[in-house]
Amino acid sequence: MKRIIDELIEKCKKLGPICIGIDPRLEYIPSIIKGNPIERILSFSEKILKALEGSAPAVKVNIAFFEPFGPEGIDAFFYILKLAKEVGFITIADVKRGDIGYSSELYAKAYLENPHIDFITVNPYFGEDGLIPFVKLCKKNNKGLFILCKTTNPSSIQIQDRKANGKLIYEIVAEIAERLGKDLIGKYGFSSIGIIAGATFPEQLKKLREKFPSLFFLVPGFGAQGGKPEDIIYAFNEEGIGAIISSSRRIIFAYRYKGYPEREFTGAAKEAVKEMRESILKVLG
Repeated sequence: MKRIIDELIEKCKKLGPICIGIDPRLEYIPSIIKGNPIERILSFSEKILKALEGSAPAVKVNIAFFEPFGPEGIDAFFYILKLAKEVGFITIADVKRGDIGYSSELYAKAYLENPHIDFITVNPYFGEDGLIPFVKLCKKNNKGLFILCKTTNPSSIQIQDRKANGKLIYEIVAEIAERLGKDLIGKYGFSSIGIIAGATFPEQLKKLREKFPSLFFLVPGFGAQGGKPEDIIYAFNEEGIGAIISSSRRIIFAYRYKGYPEREFTGAAKEAVKEMRESILKVLG
């Protein structure tokens, strides 16, 4: 059986290391898309996914943009993941879950037994025993994790860059991820248990890649948050693999940044993916 991380890497080799973030911010959705909030979110997301089919390896769907709408929002969240999987994307459910004991087991079951979800994001604050239930289901169901490690927000340094026993907290998190993922390493030398390391901290990104060669990185912060192509190069190994770069607003709402008419929002998104791919591949040589 091919590990899910190998599937992701092979798609990255073919299409470029790009993850499309589905963050359907309601006020940014073109006014030409009518209906109640959920209908507008669903229609917009469907059109974006179908327009970008075959243009990138993966889609990351952020549950925060669905939860405020209650049960209908949660249904829409899972529907978008299902649709993304059906059109050929590797799917990442951005849920940032974390807990201990039976609660952790239930969170893991909710997402890692869903056939339309390949990876989820998890919070390591509870320590290793809070992550083990997720890792167990990854082994059982050929799924993957991206563990929050060095996040994009400026105040992340308040916790993640502090030292404990002579080590930076984010390095300790990476050590835990490496240890938990050692049995899930695929043929390219990377584990299905990866980490999130933001493009907005290139020095830390470089340090993590040097110290943890088997960890695959999900790298947010490219584009709207300030991450540049020359920053993300540090996430990759000498072979140009080891990371996937995530961008949300700059892709799905590209029409706003490029000055396109609303009716051309899918065309603007296609162009944004192409430009992102070219800029990444250029710095990777």
